[in-house]
Amino acid sequence: VGRVQGVPVNPNLGRLAEAKQSLLKAEKIVDQVLTSAAFAGNRRANLTSAQIAQDAMIVAEMEQRDEDVLKLSRKAAERMNAALAGGPLTPTEVATATRIFANVALSKSNLHRMDEAVQAAQRSVEIARGVGDDPFQLSKALGIAANVARNAGKAEQALDYVQEARALAEKHADYNSVDFVILYCAVLWREGLILGELNNINLNRPK
Repeated sequence: VGRVQGVPVNPNLGRLAEAKQSLLKAEKIVDQVLTSAAFAGNRRANLTSAQIAQDAMIVAEMEQRDEDVLKLSRKAAERMNAALAGGPLTPTEVATATRIFANVALSKSNLHRMDEAVQAAQRSVEIARGVGDDPFQLSKALGIAANVARNAGKAEQALDYVQEARALAEKHADYNSVDFVILYCAVLWREGLILGELNNINLNRPK
């Protein structure tokens, strides 16, 4: 319900205040589950909690509530790590974990907490590398890591990340797939920014 109301990860109605209230209700329910003796440490509950915290973090960022963004980003990462500790994940769960840590990294970067942002981005890449049959998931994670590394002043590392992402995308190219085309455009765009975006951190290689 919160996502339909106003979490900008999917098409939504733009009702941020309503989305916030729905996510608070969801958070309360899943927290009660995780504090119960029967479900303490339950992987599915931790995964759900991480997703709720991520969505609430994104809403808080839209509303410029920086303290809440920081609090929720930490909760999303903690609950996702708890879910990962519960055993092997399915491919769908791995994609969720990769996305959550990538979004946490972007939020930390926007708050200029660069050490934490880099750590979350690296965690996203690490999780994606564990799934050998999903090169696009890894390419996405590498693209986010490149963006975060550049903002942290690590331009050479950023270039390494984005060029690996580009190589993966090109190796598994599917020009009939909208998802691939969007991913490939994003990778090329990020590589261009790293190489020579005007008035920003770059490697001074405009050609």
